[in-house]
Amino acid sequence: PQAGPQPWGQPQPGQPQPGQPWAQPPAGPQQPKSKKPLILGLGALALVVILGIIGVLVVTSLGSKTLDAAAAEAGVAKVLTQSYGATEVGDVSCPDGQKVEPGNSFDCTVTVDGQHRSVTLTFTDDQGTYEVSRPN
Repeated sequence: PQAGPQPWGQPQPGQPQPGQPWAQPPAGPQQPKSKKPLILGLGALALVVILGIIGVLVVTSLGSKTLDAAAAEAGVAKVLTQSYGATEVGDVSCPDGQKVEPGNSFDCTVTVDGQHRSVTLTFTDDQGTYEVSRPN
């Protein structure tokens, strides 16, 4: 026997009663969200900030746009430890007087974790901001 239409104002079978909340489907097990994208994003932001600070330190205040080797050497050591995870960085040597212009690059020598390596610095703008390559 089929049920006929329900009287007006009466709930249909399977419908919530007046004043009752709608039933929510059961929640399945939730996978924890990975924090890796957040960590990578923060690491990239930190690298940009470090490079921006280094860029300010590199351009001399005399109006000439040349590299201050001492500031660059300190910046290279900081980038290698903070961004590339080197535990011991020393003997950084960069050539002085490099022209600050986008795309200009040059090599610096460095000792990383007891091994002699070189890194390439590449200016990304005319304000002295540069990128440091991985040691090779």
